[in-house]
Amino acid sequence: MVASLRRFLENEVAQQRLKIIKFYEKYGEEATKEAFGVDRKLISKWRKRLKENGGRLEALVPHLFSYPRCPKINAHIERYNRTIQEEFIDNHVDIIHDKRLFHQQLADYLIFYNTKRIHKSLNKKTPIQFIIEKGGMSQKSLSYTSY
Repeated sequence: MVASLRRFLENEVAQQRLKIIKFYEKYGEEATKEAFGVDRKLISKWRKRLKENGGRLEALVPHLFSYPRCPKINAHIERYNRTIQEEFIDNHVDIIHDKRLFHQQLADYLIFYNTKRIHKSLNKKTPIQFIIEKGGMSQKSLSYTSY
């Protein structure tokens, strides 16, 4: 079923949809509908997206948007944006017009944010410590930075 594709990563979703399109071309609508629960209309939509985007797989990845000025819809992202605004942008207004310097200092801050700054929501751990403890990445994958 198409709904079960949500568990895949974006690249896997695109690859799976491409396989469904090829299956459709080889076996037709009935077999595709029975095997994947996908009808001709959806296949046509995916093919159109592929054609419009030069055959790039990203065209088959669903994009989800939230409504503007609706913080309850995605509270985690809104809180992150507020933290960046309060802890970095408000303190660097003087360099905001120098794109290169601003981006460099923002990148440094984001490294600090993810590797040194403790987060209450993560049981007073940094995000990188939290991910490593949960088995999301190995210690070997850390790169050397200025922090």
